[in-house]
Amino acid sequence: FHLSVMPFDLHGKRCVLVAHEDITARHLAERSQKLLETAMAQTRSAIMITTYSGEIEYVNAGFTDITGYTADEVLGKNPRFLKSGRISAETYANLWQSISSGCSWNGQVCNRRKDGRYYWEEMTINPVRDPAGVITHFVAVKEDITEERLSDLLYEGVIRASVDAFVALDAQLRITEWTPQAEKILGLNTSDVIGQDFLATVIAPELLAEVQTQFVRFQSGEPSRLIGRPHRTQMRHGNGAMVPVELWLTSIDLDGDLRFSGFIRDLTDTVRAEHILLEAQKMEGIGQMAGGLAHDFNNLLHIIGGSLQLAAMKATPEIMRHINNAIDAANRGAAITKSLTSFARRGEM
Repeated sequence: FHLSVMPFDLHGKRCVLVAHEDITARHLAERSQKLLETAMAQTRSAIMITTYSGEIEYVNAGFTDITGYTADEVLGKNPRFLKSGRISAETYANLWQSISSGCSWNGQVCNRRKDGRYYWEEMTINPVRDPAGVITHFVAVKEDITEERLSDLLYEGVIRASVDAFVALDAQLRITEWTPQAEKILGLNTSDVIGQDFLATVIAPELLAEVQTQFVRFQSGEPSRLIGRPHRTQMRHGNGAMVPVELWLTSIDLDGDLRFSGFIRDLTDTVRAEHILLEAQKMEGIGQMAGGLAHDFNNLLHIIGGSLQLAAMKATPEIMRHINNAIDAANRGAAITKSLTSFARRGEM
């Protein structure tokens, strides 16, 4: 309580007027006010209070930490000096329309620090009304999200720069994200596939049942060859053709909300190269076989030719005619083996 003691004279008598007032409510209000001011001053979030016309009346230490400006440097100024020029005029018009009509506004804006560097902040602005319900001030609470914003931009840059297509699915395997690479590989526009069933949209009909079975196995806790490892399959292009791809999906648990994300790699060129390599290996195998046959056959021809020459030494003219035919045939066989040898050695012939 508040005690007041005041002496006075009354008809020559010395008197004292004692008054006391119960100030418990005022004390509690002052204590709450002081606690609120301490909390606002010490919070890491930036807090700014402006008049209805936009003049800054209060900023806390968090505001100084984020912007680099002290309270003395900004009091009485309009917050527009923080603008970076990277946010559209429409955004600010929408902001002012919301708060001047008595509604809260929340969004992300890019501002400029005192040292000239840009920073991103998540900002919530609420109007403050007097007892008559008239808006007199605005309170803005700001969070520095520069690092998060840069991480998001870096993530988006990596995704956009990748030659592989990135896809994201919800728990029901509906498509929630579809990058331009996916449009290029499968010929399906983002606007046409968002919200659609991923499996029914892109998986080849003859493979659909098996893929669905693998997802059911994963959701029941059993190992699945589709999740967490690369999987070769075929997907349906927008024109109806089948595209060989490598699908790599992983599961993500977002506070109990299951999601899937992954990459689709076009294997058309890879499959073509593998086919060319397989054909080359086949030809190499044929060449090795031809070389072996030519070597063995040539040895036989040498024996045959030598035996015919020995037989010709004692042959009659009639028999000699048959021996000469055999020798000619052996020579033609030798020419064939020479061609086989050239093929085996990849000669010009």
